[in-house]
Amino acid sequence: MSITDPWVLPKGIIITPVEELAAKLREQVEANDGDFAISRPQSRTPSRILDSQSAALLREFATPKTIGQAVAYYSRAVGSDPEHTLEDALPMLTQLISWRLLVPPDSNDAEEIQPSFHAGETVAGCEVLQCFQALEDSEVYQVKRPTGQVAALKILRVGAPPESSRMFHREAAILRRLDGSVSPALLDEGVWEDRRYLLLEWCNGVDAGSAAAMLSQDRSADAQRKLFDLCCNILRAYSRLHDQGVTHSDIHPRNLLVDDANKVTIVDFGLAWEENVNQQFGEPYRGGVGFYFEPEYATAVRQGNQPPSASRLGEQYALAALLYSLLTGTNYIDFSLTRDEMMRQIAEDGPLPFDRRDMARWPEAERALGKALSKDPSARFISMSEFADAFSSAPMPEGGWIRSGTTVDAAALDRVLEHELARVGFSGGLINSGLPTAPKASLTYGAAGVAYALYRIACRHQDAALLSLADVWCRRALSEPENNDSFYNSEIEITPEIVGQIAPYHTLSGIHAVHALVSHAMCDVPSQAIALEGFMAASQKPCDNLDLALGRSGTLLVSSLLLDTLEEGDVLPRAPLMAFGNQTMKSVWQEIEQQPPIREGTVITYPGIAHGWAGILYAALCWHESSGSELPSGLEERLQQLMECAEPWGSGVRWPWVLPQGRKGGAASYMPGWCNGTAGHIFLWTAAHRRFRNDAYLRIAEKAAWNAWETPSSITNLCCGFAGQAYGLLNFYKHTGENIWLERARELASRAAAWNSENYMEFKLPPESLYKGEMGVALLAAELSAPHTACMPFFEPEGWPSPRRITKI
Repeated sequence: MSITDPWVLPKGIIITPVEELAAKLREQVEANDGDFAISRPQSRTPSRILDSQSAALLREFATPKTIGQAVAYYSRAVGSDPEHTLEDALPMLTQLISWRLLVPPDSNDAEEIQPSFHAGETVAGCEVLQCFQALEDSEVYQVKRPTGQVAALKILRVGAPPESSRMFHREAAILRRLDGSVSPALLDEGVWEDRRYLLLEWCNGVDAGSAAAMLSQDRSADAQRKLFDLCCNILRAYSRLHDQGVTHSDIHPRNLLVDDANKVTIVDFGLAWEENVNQQFGEPYRGGVGFYFEPEYATAVRQGNQPPSASRLGEQYALAALLYSLLTGTNYIDFSLTRDEMMRQIAEDGPLPFDRRDMARWPEAERALGKALSKDPSARFISMSEFADAFSSAPMPEGGWIRSGTTVDAAALDRVLEHELARVGFSGGLINSGLPTAPKASLTYGAAGVAYALYRIACRHQDAALLSLADVWCRRALSEPENNDSFYNSEIEITPEIVGQIAPYHTLSGIHAVHALVSHAMCDVPSQAIALEGFMAASQKPCDNLDLALGRSGTLLVSSLLLDTLEEGDVLPRAPLMAFGNQTMKSVWQEIEQQPPIREGTVITYPGIAHGWAGILYAALCWHESSGSELPSGLEERLQQLMECAEPWGSGVRWPWVLPQGRKGGAASYMPGWCNGTAGHIFLWTAAHRRFRNDAYLRIAEKAAWNAWETPSSITNLCCGFAGQAYGLLNFYKHTGENIWLERARELASRAAAWNSENYMEFKLPPESLYKGEMGVALLAAELSAPHTACMPFFEPEGWPSPRRITKI
């Protein structure tokens, strides 16, 4: 390092006052008020703590400067002596350079760590689907081989250090030895444009930490049994690894993938130890995550000695530390994040008993973990296999070890329901003034959506007063003048050109449909007859769109919902609506039959429920189920084509928002919500399974449910966010009867309740909107009290005919 060389902070560096850190994290770091944490996202370098003067000096390197220039600028600003400042700061600056937190401005390290490739690009003969991870030295992508096989591409970044290349060589040799037994299979390796790569088998699943957290949230005995089995499977996987002469040397939750059957796959063998591989490439350096280091390592570091090589007994300790954290949700010691104190704790402090972690005592499991966590290696189990046998034989406490409780905020859901009912109730101001924001009448945004939500809540609670209120809101929607304010709002891109003239979710036809449902519940046959005629008449206008949200498939779906309210022998005949629905089905499928396979078509390039293939197929299945009419030819073939568009991700699958032929080279985007994401697909695949009893449809429905559950979201509403995802999981719960999906739906509903009316208004989403606002969350809150009858509003069959009519008061 020369004082005359220019240095710069890499792009993306974050400097945060320690006072702004989370309270729990603040307790773990040795820092004073006024200190700062410096970190670099996607970097392997851990965060560092600097005092305020060092942080101020460091900020001088926001633009390239020599050390002398930075010290001079800083000294002038604070009035200090430059020579004394340089003498004091040089050790700190030297460390920052060694940590690559100060880098040469013309180096690759100076750039923000971003993926090198985007979806659709070809790398090493494979099509990039998605970046999975980007670090400063390597990247991992989900790719598709020319054969159509999905794989993982692990590739070095430009300018990666030579040691990274040696790690790739080592990992390839280890993977060849393991041959996919406990690891991904090695499919190929090589060099692409001077960048070494490994092509690996793609393994579905989530990391062990995420898998354990999801099971812990459930808290049921069955979920706890599955969590215990997961820990046993981890030990068995490492037992098989050791039996093959390999020590992993890099144990932490993210290096373990867990699929939906609890199968464990170990990944990342760049630091692995194996005798023959060591002879070829030399012994690897010690890496890993501090929480899982063994006492032998900590003692060597404290004494200033070279850390010992990775060992099987050391790995046993690391795995016991990992299992403790998976079972309890926290580490076996309350670690300090200060390096010296952490090393002391590892070398000297024993594990805390489960009851100190607010868990039930579990003596047998705690004894097995305690033996593996012995400070003396000779006191641990002889082998990983012996550890696995001892741990797996521990009988679970009755009811599990995780004490009862719930993460679901039922009070928040109740508050949302009460708040919305008060706003739209007889004593609220809106019943007289109408909704303040356009569109004021439609199902998605306006009064018809309010009426529909009230109708469903009334049916749920057998509340005649609420049903009368629904009727009032329905008639308000019908009385709104048919102008721009009723159905359109250009500020949110709801215009005649976009939503068309017949879409039930956005136009007059939907108001008539809601009126028919409310009238049916009230046993008001004349009004129901008028509403049905109105729906069919309003749906006759020209429409070229085939999708569910804006086009003729939406008309077909709503026809099926209305047909469900008409029984043979009722006063109102089924025949007119049957004929209308059959004609609508025929007109849609005459065009569908002209379309090429889904992967090749350029007319319909959305796979999702609201605007794409899933919605078109779902509407056809619902009409068939309601009417008994013949299924259109080719529907099963289209289901197969759509299934083939699914991409594995985490424990499940997902579909891109837009298929490749519609993106025109752009990157793929994904979402877990109902409209364009995996939550909407759940309804299609459960309906397909109900009709065809093909277990492939059940499996993909479950994988869609996994993705809707696992994938984070920042939106709360029915259309795009948590509420729609919750309804998707409720649909899968009703289809399978598996209670864990009900609990997950409740958790997502709780997250949906986090927003208030002000949050919706901030994003120009009217709170009273059924699909975009708080009203949909309120309906979800009401339906969770009887989840077996819950159904996605104005979309999922409501269970008619059944004795749910309410006498009007």
